[in-house]
Amino acid sequence: MAIGKKQFITLLVIVLSSVTTITSQAADLGPTTQDNWNYPGPASIGEREVLFYDQDSGSRPTYFLDTTTPGNIYESDPTCKSTNDSKCSLESFMFNAILPFCNNEADVNCISGMGAIDSNGNRIPGNFVQNLPKVAQNQFQGNPEWKLPSGGSGELFTIPGVNNSAGNSYFVSASVRGKGGKSLKPIVTHTSFDISITPVSIRKENYDCSNPDNCTNGGFSKFTDPNGKQVWGIFGAKWANDDKTSVEYSGSEGLSLHRTGFPTGYGFYANVRLNFSPSGWMHGRLLDPNLSIDLNKGIYNLKFEGTPVRVPIAFATAKWSSLSPTLKKSYQDGSWKCKVKNCITEFSRVGVFLDYAGDDLNNVQITETPYPSGIDGIDELNQWLPLIKNTASAVLTNWSVRTLSTRESTGMNKCFQDKDRIMGLVTTNSTEYSAGPPEFDKKNGVLNYKVASPHFEPNRYPFKGTYNLLMRNEVAKCLYGFKNAAVRADISVINEKGQTSVATTTFSQDQNWISLKAANFEFSSPTVKVKLKQK
Repeated sequence: MAIGKKQFITLLVIVLSSVTTITSQAADLGPTTQDNWNYPGPASIGEREVLFYDQDSGSRPTYFLDTTTPGNIYESDPTCKSTNDSKCSLESFMFNAILPFCNNEADVNCISGMGAIDSNGNRIPGNFVQNLPKVAQNQFQGNPEWKLPSGGSGELFTIPGVNNSAGNSYFVSASVRGKGGKSLKPIVTHTSFDISITPVSIRKENYDCSNPDNCTNGGFSKFTDPNGKQVWGIFGAKWANDDKTSVEYSGSEGLSLHRTGFPTGYGFYANVRLNFSPSGWMHGRLLDPNLSIDLNKGIYNLKFEGTPVRVPIAFATAKWSSLSPTLKKSYQDGSWKCKVKNCITEFSRVGVFLDYAGDDLNNVQITETPYPSGIDGIDELNQWLPLIKNTASAVLTNWSVRTLSTRESTGMNKCFQDKDRIMGLVTTNSTEYSAGPPEFDKKNGVLNYKVASPHFEPNRYPFKGTYNLLMRNEVAKCLYGFKNAAVRADISVINEKGQTSVATTTFSQDQNWISLKAANFEFSSPTVKVKLKQK
């Protein structure tokens, strides 16, 4: 994403909603975590900034949008309250539904529970407190027959005795995105699913809501365009523009939630109940993940569990004139082809309208926010690492799981694909990582997964990498042509010099899943290699 001198649409608030407040850390002999770190921008004139941060695990607001008339800016409210909304033809639509809490066993398309797991394996259920906001900006009623979930806001829970650095409150957000049309078969296509748990502090706020339009929450709302016309578009909360520490907020209730640190010694779980299954491949920010899927009478009970992982954040600022010729060329051949329009590039992201069109990059200010997955983000990080002395700006803890985007799934091996069920889950604590599941080198029979992170934590302690791969037995049979699913595995980590790195590796298999792990390896840009063999 590029940030110019002015923003026409304030998407930055949504994209960076979980970036958090900065704290100074004294140098230390071991790992440190700065869960209230804050993005220190914006850039100054003539500077190029870059922020490597997993924004794809952040939340997006609820909306049910009639797209029969396409566009990004609308003359009137384009959102729908239900499938029976008289102002919506719904011949074409798209939606993002933040799932509600299941109030009873009959409810579907909802969060059915969450909690913590102590070091002895005991589960400590969380207690549902409320949705925040209590009513989402574009809340809508779903349609179970269409397999369209209802869309609301995330849930605030407390977990008795499981205290984070600000109390025992945790915010859970699970969302389903999709598209469809009422004349299509099926009517709804689900394109993504994600779920996250975040420990939070709760703050009372004194927002000035004397003008209700200034106190809207995140989502579609009306605003005045540069020509003075009242139009509708998607926004982050107008009164939260300068607050990058917030995870969620409610202007009407005068409350905001802010990210804080996970307690040590606990894993966490979250359960959802759906009348459809997420499909294909998933990515997560978890250590030692476990996934359970139970299908009963057309209802899927999905249970995700694992330990939060520490993920390095890399932030850098440099004068455009001081950048290497290679890095300059990457930006000039990529994002700067966009000029004054909304676009997405291969090398980095541009997501807002800019107020400049000149070619003199010494006279503009811009922040790049690369995707966390894909070879482009890995290459971009590797080019910046020498400028930041191969050292992270902060390390944040994260618990999240999501399905792969269309961009990440492009070219994926057919053995990893399934339109009706989840085929596998890969998790890592790396800043940047390969898009999609591991790449299969058929010639050598090796699964390759490339990752990249700063070598050092902020206190110069070497950052240690983790990688978990959970995949169905059928995937191995498909890839290798095995006659049965019983396999063994060779796991290695190869650094950028082609040398085998020291790593702890484990392998296990049950009747459904193959589970592999590599841990305690060092960065900057190693490749995890897995070779499965028939027993």
